[in-house]
Amino acid sequence: MPQQAAGGGLSCSKCGALASAGGRFCSQCGSALTPAQCLGCNTTLAQGTSFCPNCGKAR
Repeated sequence: MPQQAAGGGLSCSKCGALASAGGRFCSQCGSALTPAQCLGCNTTLAQGTSFCPNCGKAR
C-alpha cells in the first residue's frame, strides 16, 4: 500500500517514489499501489503476498 509522504502526497511502499494521483502502479518500480484482492474469497492481500492467508489460493 502506498504511504503518506511529507506534503500530503503518497509514496510507493516498495521504492519510496512519489506516486501519481490516481495511479494504480508506481512509475519507478511498477509495484501495485492499490491492495490486491484474492480471487477466491475477496480478502484484501498485503503487498508481496503469494497466497491468501484466508483460503490459501495462490495469488
